Parts: sequence; C-alpha cells; structure tokens
Amino acid sequence: MHTEKLVRRTDKRKSNWGIGVHELNDKNFLEVNGKNKKPRVVIIRLSSLGDIILSTIAIEILKDNFEIFFLTKEEYQKVLSNNPYVKVLTVKDSSLQSIVTSSINIRRTLKPDYVLDLHDKIPTIVIRSIIGGKIFVWDAQRIQRRKAIITKNFSNIRPTVQRFAEAALRLMSTLNISENNAHNFKNYFKNYENYSPQIFTPMYPESEKLAEFLKIANSKVHILIAPESRMKSKMWDFNECNKLILELEKKNFIVSVIGADKKNSVLYQTEHKFFGDLSLSDIKLLVNSASVVVSVDSGIMHMASALGKPLIAIFTSSVPQLGFYPYGTTKLKIIEYGNLYCRPCSLHPKDCPEKHHICSKIPYIRVLNAISGLIS
Repeated sequence: MHTEKLVRRTDKRKSNWGIGVHELNDKNFLEVNGKNKKPRVVIIRLSSLGDIILSTIAIEILKDNFEIFFLTKEEYQKVLSNNPYVKVLTVKDSSLQSIVTSSINIRRTLKPDYVLDLHDKIPTIVIRSIIGGKIFVWDAQRIQRRKAIITKNFSNIRPTVQRFAEAALRLMSTLNISENNAHNFKNYFKNYENYSPQIFTPMYPESEKLAEFLKIANSKVHILIAPESRMKSKMWDFNECNKLILELEKKNFIVSVIGADKKNSVLYQTEHKFFGDLSLSDIKLLVNSASVVVSVDSGIMHMASALGKPLIAIFTSSVPQLGFYPYGTTKLKIIEYGNLYCRPCSLHPKDCPEKHHICSKIPYIRVLNAISGLIS
C-alpha cells in the first residue's frame, strides 16, 4: 500500500479571484461563542463532478473557522479526497432510503451546528430537514438561467462559483466577531471574489497503466485532451480532435485523451487513451501532469482550472455566460463556435435539438494556435 502525501498547488500567483484565503485568516480571527471549539457545518453537494469542484470554494472560505463535513454521492467521494480541511460523508444514491438512512446517521453522530445546501433539490431538502442545524441555501438561479436561454440575455446570471461563495459568506456572517477583528472581518466578507475552488491530488497513482504513462509524460510536453461530455451536444467533433492529435504528435508532444465511455476509445488516434479505466483520484493526477489541458465544458475543465493548469476550454452548445466559467487558472483560452442563433440550446442539452451539431465542429487549427500561445 502506498503512503499518500498531500500535494497542493504551490504557485503564488493570483487566481481570477485574487489572493488566497490563507492571507485573510489566522487562528484567532473569530471568537465563536467565547470558545475555542469550532462549530460544525455540513456542506451538501451531491453531484455532479464540475459542480462539486466549484463548490470547494465554500471550503476555502470556511476552513479556518469551522469543522467541515462534505456530503456527496459515493461516486464523487475521491474528488474531495486528500483535502485536509474536510471530512467526506457519502450517500450511496438519491433514493429515499439511502438519503434518510444517511441523514439520520449524520444527525446522531455529528449534531451539526449548520447546514450549507449547495444543491437545493428535493433530496437535499429532505437531508437538511433531518440532520438539523441552522440552514443556509445557495441561489441556484434556475428560473433566471432558463429565461436567459430563451432571451439570450445573460446580464442577470451570476457565476456559479460566486453564488456558492455568497452562501458560504452568509454563513460566516453569523459568527460572533471580537471587536479587535471586526475591521478585518468586514474586509473579509466584502472580498469573496478573492477565493477560488481548490482540489488536492495524491502522490501516487492507483492504476499501473497511469503509473507507466506518467513516467513518459513527465519527461516531455504533455497535452491532455478531454473532448467528451455526458451531454452529446457538448462534445467536440472527433475528426477535428484527431487532426489536432496528429499535429501535436508531429511536434513530439505526448498526447493523451480521456473520456468516460470505453466504446468511444477507438475513435481517437493516439496511443495514450484513458476511457473509463481511471478512478477520480487518478484522473486528478493525470490532469495535474499535463502541460496544457484541452477540455470541453465538463468536469475535467473545472478540475484543470482548480489545479491551476494552463487550460483551453471549448464551449460548443453551452456558453460561459450561463455561469460555468472555469475559475482558478491564470492561463486560460476560451474557444467557442461563434455567433450561432441556437446557442445555448438548453441548460443540460443531451443532444442537438436542430440535429446539425454545427457548434461541435470547431476547427482544430484554432485549438492548435491556442496551445502554441499557452506553451510559448
């Protein structure tokens, strides 16, 4: 068994959201009811990969003043593994039996002081009503975002990560503040944009396949491509992707492609392919090993951003203005198809409603030029 070591982003650059959380906090920043014991908070975000990664901004905001527990589905547990500031709780699935059982156990064993619901759907409403504690809920803007898709007016849509941060800071504002720290706290509350999502990687891979690949990738420029999504309309055309792979390999770059569906592996013409055969812990390591990540609007995009990797984000049927902009990396290039009357087609488009898939056919040369710019 390998001994795990925590590996965190160590660069000192500012993110899109400015300075790091550690610059604003110290052990005596807050006096909680005159006691040294930190209050307990359960953060709830059950799915999906990208949303869970974005929600880690709440951990960054709360970590110095709360004992944090994060409740999510079992399949996403390893997204949060290796984070020293949080204890992960899981539910097996969204079935009523699983939710009620887990919620009762949490109430009995933890007796949380607060619940921060960053999902706000029927399953999490049930959970928060059972586990107790003072409840804070994020603003999902579901109606506003659906209206924006119809009108193509996104001026009232706040970024997802900002809405997560706002909910966490409303929770922070309930704590008792000593007079000596009142001024610092006022600035702390005002500057929520100073934080960004963060995830942590293990030192060693679980997969022998990944371990062998990393020996090769670490000695050359490694370009990781994530052209797929659970939503078909968000995918990048595999023919354009293969043209990119060919040009990159001509430059003697190491190219790897990652996806979830094993049967799609044959579509991509490169030796190094990871389709459904890596754990989330290993996916974090793979992403962290890349010199540049090329990803469609998916969980891999948010993972790369949270790890501070140079990133090319390809938006096909979706648009950044809907709130799922990648936060955390300072080396970012967004590539979109351009002005197309039907973009975005829906919040979660399973397929192209018009059946033309035009937005997925972004020319590979645009991506190649963006990679050259980031590397240079």
